[in-house]
Amino acid sequence: MVNSVAQNVRQQMLATIDRTTWLEEPLRKKLLEKAQDIDFFCGYSDWIIDAKSLDDYYANFEVVDDELLNATTAAMREVVKKLYKGLTETRQLTTAVDLGFFAYDPFNNTVFFTIDQFQQPLFEPSFSKKFLYGGLGYVFGHEVTHAFDVLVRKWDKNGLPVIDWPPHSDEEYLKRVKCLTDQYSSKTLYGIHLSGNYTVQEDICDNNAVRLAYKAFKALELSSDPIFPGLNLTDDQTFFLSYSQKYCRKASEEFDTVTLKYYGDTHSPSPYRVNMTLSNYPAFAKAFNCPLGSPMNPVKKCAVWE
Repeated sequence: MVNSVAQNVRQQMLATIDRTTWLEEPLRKKLLEKAQDIDFFCGYSDWIIDAKSLDDYYANFEVVDDELLNATTAAMREVVKKLYKGLTETRQLTTAVDLGFFAYDPFNNTVFFTIDQFQQPLFEPSFSKKFLYGGLGYVFGHEVTHAFDVLVRKWDKNGLPVIDWPPHSDEEYLKRVKCLTDQYSSKTLYGIHLSGNYTVQEDICDNNAVRLAYKAFKALELSSDPIFPGLNLTDDQTFFLSYSQKYCRKASEEFDTVTLKYYGDTHSPSPYRVNMTLSNYPAFAKAFNCPLGSPMNPVKKCAVWE
């Protein structure tokens, strides 16, 4: 189930690249190759339940009782050492059981999704497809899009910065990036302006991910997909509800202001990861009948990838 979601989202990224008119050849071909080559690492590696493999992995770790910091530092030193040796095996780039993240690794063109993430609100075997794709599908879409963000769009499938962007394609890409940075920078939270230039990497991915997940969801057979009892919502509305729920939270003004001023989170604040992303997507406005020119259906919309 999880793998099919990942593969379906990847197919939508391939389709997006293929139909983007401002991409020139052979750039399009190289980006398609990169998207097709993305590997998905979900859960944990089989090797961690093999005692000998586990012993071999930790053979050089020096763990001293009551010295957690030293032990952790030693562990990370080994991971970084293996990374910079150019090793490409997934098992050599992760600790035995990594927890708490999903990420894109540009060196190995791999999306990681750790085992603890396979729980609500992202995943539950009984989830309907529309709810599954709004959460889990979005996350896969977000990480896949990182392969084509500002930082690593020129890296090839082998993690080498060798993809040449012709002037026209480069100009069109950066023009769309600027639209996003200006849009996010115009917003405030508790009187503090967001920094669109600082969060643009993640903003690009948020805006494309919801598109990839939605298109993958719409390509499915949904006649037998269960509905939520008591909720008078269409399939499309349920999908967007699932996406929004991922960023549902309660935070104090003090927490948000400190985060914006000092923490330096590369992600936009949660309210904008929902409202800005969805207001940029015509499919959301159509699903909820938002009038053109309203806050959730502005006349000017921004996205790097359509």
